[in-house]
Amino acid sequence: MSFTKSRAFSVIYMFVISAVFAGVLTGIRTGTAGRVADNEKAARNRNLVEVFELIETGPDITGEALEKAVEKNVQQLWVVKKESGPVIVQEQPADSDNVVYRMWALVDSDKKPRAYAFPVGGSGFWGPIEGIMSVDTDFETIRTVVWTKQTETPGLGARIEEEAYREKFRGRIAPDPEEHRFKVVPEGTMGNDPYRVDQITGATQTTVVGMGRFLNDNFAQWHGYRPLVESYFNRRD
Repeated sequence: MSFTKSRAFSVIYMFVISAVFAGVLTGIRTGTAGRVADNEKAARNRNLVEVFELIETGPDITGEALEKAVEKNVQQLWVVKKESGPVIVQEQPADSDNVVYRMWALVDSDKKPRAYAFPVGGSGFWGPIEGIMSVDTDFETIRTVVWTKQTETPGLGARIEEEAYREKFRGRIAPDPEEHRFKVVPEGTMGNDPYRVDQITGATQTTVVGMGRFLNDNFAQWHGYRPLVESYFNRRD
C-alpha cells in the first residue's frame, strides 16, 4: 500500500488542512477585530443618542459624531454588588466585579440628570427582544424606547422597531407594578390611559404575550434601583 493511500496519510492530510483553515480564520478574526469593536461601539453610541434624542442619526452620521454626543451628554452607570450592598459606579467595572444592573443618565453641563435610561427586554415570539427605554427625571414618564435586538416576523412583530409604533410610548407611564400594571391592549384602544399602549394587530405573541409581560418585570427592576439612583445624584449635588 502506498503512503498516499495509507491511514497515516489521511490523518496527516486532514491535520494540515485543518491547520491551514484555522490559521486563515484566526488571521481574518485578528485583522477585523478592530473594525468589529469600532462597529459595536458605534452601534451602542447610536442607541444612546437615539434613546435620549441628542442629534439626528441619519445614514451619514459618523461614529466620531456619535461618540462626541454621548461623551458630552451621557453618564454611563453600573450597579455593582458589594459586600455592603449595591453601589453605583461611573467607571467601567472590572471583569471580577459583580455587575447586577446597567443604566444611563442624560446630564446637563453641571452633571445634573435631565433624564434616565434603563434596559428593557425579554422573550418575544421567535427569540429575545432587547432595548433601552428613557424616562424623565420623575422616573416614570416615558420619553422613547429603542429596540436593539429582535428576531420577530417582518411586517408583524418586527414593527415594534418602527418609529410610528415607538412613538406610542411617548408620555406613557413606566409604573412600579406594585402600584399599577402596564398593559398592552388591542390596537386603537389605548386612548389617554397612561398605563396602556396598543398592541400590533397580528403580532399578539410579540406585543401582548411578550412585551405585556416583560415590560412590567423591567419596570419593577428599574423602580427597585430608584432609591439608589436618587441617593447617588443627591450626594453629587
